[in-house]
Amino acid sequence: MKPPINSPGDDFSIIFEGNNFSKGYFASDRPGGKGGMDIYMFEKAPLVFTLKGIVADDSTNQPLENVLVRLKGSDGTTVETKTDKTGMYSFDKKQIKENTTYEIATVMDGYFATTAKETTVGLTESKDLVHDLKIKRMPPPEKAIELPEIYYEYDKWNLVDSSKKALDGLIAIMKENPHMVIELSSHTDSRGTDEYNNELSQKRAQSVVDYLISKGIERDRMIAKGYGKTKLKINCTECTEEQHQQNRRTEFRILSNDYIPGKGSKTQKELQQQQKKNKK
Repeated sequence: MKPPINSPGDDFSIIFEGNNFSKGYFASDRPGGKGGMDIYMFEKAPLVFTLKGIVADDSTNQPLENVLVRLKGSDGTTVETKTDKTGMYSFDKKQIKENTTYEIATVMDGYFATTAKETTVGLTESKDLVHDLKIKRMPPPEKAIELPEIYYEYDKWNLVDSSKKALDGLIAIMKENPHMVIELSSHTDSRGTDEYNNELSQKRAQSVVDYLISKGIERDRMIAKGYGKTKLKINCTECTEEQHQQNRRTEFRILSNDYIPGKGSKTQKELQQQQKKNKK
């Protein structure tokens, strides 16, 4: 054993107190004692861990103030703090424990939630952990985000298996941002009547919503909207099949970040009421 347990003198008869082998006694005739042979007590110094980092905007790299940083430990503990003017967050030695894995989550209006992990499992020496985070700004409500590889069979609205897999990314975003409310929209190409395309696109948008519900996303966080051929991505007189396909797209846009489990979303309720008035 290394010093101070071991010394140039005669060290022997080590015994431990309890079952964790962190405290005990031994005998030694090392220099500096009170007699020829002395009894010494020892106790292992506790490991000390801290965690800190800077939260910044993903596109500008500017530090962000007042971001809520939530720390959830594998031991069931949860603590929170907010970033200061320099974008810094920190958790002290009382909050970061030995042999524990932590999930770090950020919450800020107008930004997507970000999660990361840090762990003290397997660490044998005290350490100041550092984990910087970059969070991405949500697009404005008027900006639609296309969902690639969402396809339907001709004249049908049921999702094919490949399209279901392509929705995994959106499902992950919805779960990481539990307060987010979105509109899922579907569009057709320029062929066919307005009435037919409006109905078909509405059914296709609803099929995406239904699939997300089957994966655990709350119904009140989504609105299905079929736009038919009213918002063509490419306006063309004699369109190629590729151009038709680009017009037959599915998109989502973020309406708000105000969903509360059990209470719903004010934004979603207002839109539903507006849709009912429009139908009348």
